[in-house]
Amino acid sequence: MLVRQKVNTTRFTRVTSGGTLYTFSTALYNSVVWLPTKKNADNGLGEAGTSGALETALAYRAIAAASPANAALGRAQDYLIASQSANGTRTGDSLQTARVLPSFAAT
Repeated sequence: MLVRQKVNTTRFTRVTSGGTLYTFSTALYNSVVWLPTKKNADNGLGEAGTSGALETALAYRAIAAASPANAALGRAQDYLIASQSANGTRTGDSLQTARVLPSFAAT
């Protein structure tokens, strides 16, 4: 989605595939509408009712890039805060921890 947003701001605004015209702005909008539908009861984002810090962080960043005032962002941050272990990591995983950190404003 971040790639789509970047492409949308350049000279390529649409593409035709198989005779169908697709606009990048429509694809971006549809993605921002669809991602929050993957919210689970714990406020995390993920497939089949299972949330993950990595999935939530990536979805958060994509939504924030396209729609900074989206209501889903606060709930996703709540999940990401709650997913932190006592030692500061996300389940002891350095990749997940590194991907979650950009979801918070620098202080």
